[in-house]
Amino acid sequence: MHLADGPQDFADVDTALATLEEALTARAQSDAQAAGAADIQLHVARDVRTAGVEAREVFVEATVTVEVSGRPRVAEG
Repeated sequence: MHLADGPQDFADVDTALATLEEALTARAQSDAQAAGAADIQLHVARDVRTAGVEAREVFVEATVTVEVSGRPRVAEG
């Protein structure tokens, strides 16, 4: 997996995807808050691709997409 601090290797796909999802979620929420969003809604989608090789499924690649949305904060005062 490729993150901002460099590539990381994982022994299993589930751990790698969970780690990536966590990193992307934190970054997206941080960016949304910095942009002034409130009541942030989160949507995560995974597109995992595998191939059948010698009667077993082999992981090829995955794309994880994290989208956040929220209303702009209303200024008080």
